[in-house]
Amino acid sequence: MRDKTLKIVKFSSEEEGLIYYAKDDINLADVVSDFKKGYLQASKFFNAKIPKIKLILVYSRKELDNLFGHQTPDWFVGYANSSNEIFILSPSVWKQESSHSRNEFNKTLCHEIAHVFTRRINKSCEPMWFNEGLACVVAKQKIKLQKDSKLNLYNPNIMFFLDSKKNWEQTIAKEPGMPYVVSFMLVDFLIRRFGKQKIFQLLTGFNEKYNKRKFCQKFEGVYRKSIGRVVKEFLAIQ
Repeated sequence: MRDKTLKIVKFSSEEEGLIYYAKDDINLADVVSDFKKGYLQASKFFNAKIPKIKLILVYSRKELDNLFGHQTPDWFVGYANSSNEIFILSPSVWKQESSHSRNEFNKTLCHEIAHVFTRRINKSCEPMWFNEGLACVVAKQKIKLQKDSKLNLYNPNIMFFLDSKKNWEQTIAKEPGMPYVVSFMLVDFLIRRFGKQKIFQLLTGFNEKYNKRKFCQKFEGVYRKSIGRVVKEFLAIQ
């Protein structure tokens, strides 16, 4: 692990970001800019503030694996935890250490910042489709379906296959990226069809431990329709 130094980034008089980076990182200025833009974008969406967020830049796949606790696939570039910390590959190693293009860094960072905001409202990361789809919407990651996708989007029960962390990871292993696409599309649909405020109502209604039955009840209370019916409406326009 490379030695790192600290840079403080002021988002406002009350909010700041702490960047831990290697002194020879030639992309630091870009990271600072993307950090500010991503934070302000997420803060505006949630209409909320976080006094302090830590951003730890990572410089190798091995370092990321050690931090995460196990071997990670090449599409995995970072994560946010419940302590307002984000670990992400530096743009300086982005191309050689991941399967993503360099221009995806800014939206990926905003995606992880969005996770920090949602975790301040609700500690649970489940249902995964809602959590990940919302982060994609906040980061404006308008990802689309691939023509050769093996995942059956048109199955009305698709969101129930993407609810728990276990189901999500099993699907990701078979079809990397596809769960993010489907999740983004449904959350984007919920916001366009019913408004952003209901998303927040649903988010604040979770308990720390996810329960599918209780979530479905909460969903129906917020949207006045069952989740199955809403998913069918969503599928009908795809």
